[in-house]
Amino acid sequence: MPAKNPAENPADVPARRPAEPAPGAASDRTEQLLRLLWQPATGPDSDASTSPTSTASTGSTGPSGSTTSAGNPRRTGRTDRKRRAGLTVDDFVDTGIALADAHGLAGLTMRAVAGRLGVGAMTLYGYVPGRAEGLALMIDRVHGTAYADPDELAAVAAADGWQAAAERLVLANWQLLQAHPWLIELPPGRPPIGPGTARKYEAELAGLAPSGLPPAELDRLLSTLLALVMQAARWEIGLARDRANTGLDDAGWWAQVGPVLAELAAGQRFPHAEAVGATMQSAGEPWQTLQFGVAAVCAGIGPRE
Repeated sequence: MPAKNPAENPADVPARRPAEPAPGAASDRTEQLLRLLWQPATGPDSDASTSPTSTASTGSTGPSGSTTSAGNPRRTGRTDRKRRAGLTVDDFVDTGIALADAHGLAGLTMRAVAGRLGVGAMTLYGYVPGRAEGLALMIDRVHGTAYADPDELAAVAAADGWQAAAERLVLANWQLLQAHPWLIELPPGRPPIGPGTARKYEAELAGLAPSGLPPAELDRLLSTLLALVMQAARWEIGLARDRANTGLDDAGWWAQVGPVLAELAAGQRFPHAEAVGATMQSAGEPWQTLQFGVAAVCAGIGPRE
């Protein structure tokens, strides 16, 4: 008997569980995260009013009167603990990035960060409310390193055209993902928009703006380019993992796979696939494919009045 659709009878729809966040709690948490991202990182000797977790010593409430995890002394520790630890938010971010670069997001835990810093895990809550907020700070820091000069892409566009700026943009993001492969593990969704992410976004829009696209289409063009980079980088990182695990480069892999495929597919017609295999002799070329895709996208953007 097919399962009944709960929507057919409102009485069958389960009531909201008490454990679910109250309405507005999510927006409060988002606002708290934005304020954390945009406040300057300060050390334990800084004035409490400018500390990202200054509520730790006062027990004050967050936006809309909600109590933040940073304001819970049991979670964060008192100001004197922070002073004895001698840490800064930057210490957490630097250490978190190093751990994620080496071990992926699975290796990023509050305990692991604390171990690297030589403190107890609970000490870290005096600097960041939790892992999610720490990860947001890490993402923003890494995004802020994409361009040494925020005007770089605009200058490339002015000198060589917006298509050249698009190519430079793609290269910068490719290099960013290769340096920090944990970025490809992040689930799609609303990004944490801190100053580093905002500067990166503005720089990239400025490089593409001479295309003449209106604002919404400009964002779509940028999003398309970044999606191409993300997929190509994920592919390249996967191939690199395969090479490391098997000890075979692409030529060695094809030397094994090619003859077996020829034997198994004998008598069947795969003329196009055979031609590609004979030409490439690899599992693919992520960077070359990315370049091809970017060129195709840019060619499809016609002149605008």
